Amino acid sequence: MHARHRKMWNPAFTAAAMEAYIPVMQQVIADRTAAWPTQGIVDVYQESREITFDIAAAALGGFQRGLDVDRLRELFYTLLRFDDRIESWESYDKRFHEAQRELYITLMRLIAERRALPPDQQPHDVVGMIVRARDEDGQALSDEQVLAHINILLVAGHETTTTLASWMLYFIATQPEQRRALEQELESLAIDADTPAPVEALRAMKRLDAFLREVGRLYPPVINVPRGVISDYEFGGYQIPAGTPMRLSLAGSHLLPSVFTEPQKFDPERFLPPRDEERRTPYGLVTFGGGPRICIGINFAQIEVKALAAHVLRRYNLEPTGPSVGHGGHWTAILTDGVKLMVTAK
Repeated sequence: MHARHRKMWNPAFTAAAMEAYIPVMQQVIADRTAAWPTQGIVDVYQESREITFDIAAAALGGFQRGLDVDRLRELFYTLLRFDDRIESWESYDKRFHEAQRELYITLMRLIAERRALPPDQQPHDVVGMIVRARDEDGQALSDEQVLAHINILLVAGHETTTTLASWMLYFIATQPEQRRALEQELESLAIDADTPAPVEALRAMKRLDAFLREVGRLYPPVINVPRGVISDYEFGGYQIPAGTPMRLSLAGSHLLPSVFTEPQKFDPERFLPPRDEERRTPYGLVTFGGGPRICIGINFAQIEVKALAAHVLRRYNLEPTGPSVGHGGHWTAILTDGVKLMVTAK
């Protein structure tokens, strides 16, 4: 089932597909960041959530930005976040089910509208691909299956990328020498000041890529993932039988000194030649997972965060406003108090 459904999605996440998505990404980024200098102190965690959701909704789901997308974002945020510091569980549970019902009605209406369109009028987005998809027997997916796919697109397409983008901007603000190196790399591309960096330029920025890898190594948006034991084995003196449910700590594996030199240190150069530390150990860097279940949106997320970083580096100065960032979560990371930075125009 996983392989069959993943095959349906693959065309939407190829390198060629990125060419179509990048203008949408850059327009959303430009619109959403335009007012940052006038705000002074900006919570880039909250701002990144709006950016990444708008991009996922527009590029992957075909939703046009506006009040409808703003409402969708609020509904998904309700489903994904409970804060016992400000609300009782009973109150949240009531809001959760109300949001769930509204979301179901909204998305089922979208599915019905898409099914009513002739094949040649379907938008070329992932939702369109899912609605048009047929299995080996020529059967379409049910409405419930399509709904599940849309939910995954909008959740996975923005929640984890929000965290990664927030940490990216935080380290740009707190690592001045690294920031200058990134700015120099951007300048070397000789892109017109008013022109967004094209996708081929973003891919060519090796230092920016290394910076992003190091951010994801130290603060992976997904902290741990569920896995199963397929055969008996011994670990730490314990016998682990086949069939035992396990949790693989992505965050913990990134801090192993046997894999990364001085693992607690922020050091993007570890991912540049001649060091290339991630190549020394198979699956040493697993920010997006690995193997057949590696995140299908890895290219989309990386290009999106690089586009945001490039835009900010060319136009704004970022400075930290406090000591550190509250960081928690169980399955996925939560920045409990946001990421507040001082933003000024260059």
